[in-house]
Amino acid sequence: MNKKRLFIYIAIESILLTALLTVQILTAVKGFMINDKSGPLFYPYSASFQLSLTIVSFIYALIEFILSNKKKVYFILPLYFLIISIADVFFSCTPYSIGGLIGFLCAYLLVFICRKPKYYEYIIAGSLITISIVILIIIKAFTPTMAVIMSLGVILAMNMITTWIRYFRTRDKNLLLIAIAFALIFISDLCVGLRAMVLNPIALNHIISFIVWPTYVIGNVLIIIFKINNFQLIESK
Repeated sequence: MNKKRLFIYIAIESILLTALLTVQILTAVKGFMINDKSGPLFYPYSASFQLSLTIVSFIYALIEFILSNKKKVYFILPLYFLIISIADVFFSCTPYSIGGLIGFLCAYLLVFICRKPKYYEYIIAGSLITISIVILIIIKAFTPTMAVIMSLGVILAMNMITTWIRYFRTRDKNLLLIAIAFALIFISDLCVGLRAMVLNPIALNHIISFIVWPTYVIGNVLIIIFKINNFQLIESK
């Protein structure tokens, strides 16, 4: 991985994240919720910065893929970031959040499959998803959106937990990097859900909202930094 390209990528992401946080702070100061699309400064600035952060990661991953002589190993990066870029379009620019949720579910499933999990991991994931959906039906809270959210949460948690287990077994520093990345993205997605439920006090909603993008971006950057030629290290064994 070329260090100069990596430095430029991280520098661009840092500038965009700083710009996004600045817009979010200004929105909060004006008394609006950060995730309120009708609030001032959200369009076009906030949405543009959010999309740019993910698209820049996709472009960088695509460049590394094109320049790599190990394309069979590197292909997952641009594909992963392409999927989450499309998902972020739904979240940032449309009222159809279900499209974004399906996108993230597909991206996390891609990682799940590329880990080459043991058969029992598929059984565990499928069972947890089924149980979650049954519970939603029993408590009369089932909707397609909630079903996707529960499935997304299960797959993301499985990726995170199994990678941490693998790290503690091997103490491999590369695995620690990707385990931290999965944990940060899990925190980001958790905060996305929390900010929709914790509307008051508004200060708490702001705090939760401020956590979403830094953890998401840092998690994605760590995935990029993680040497893709060592991606087989997160395979289940």
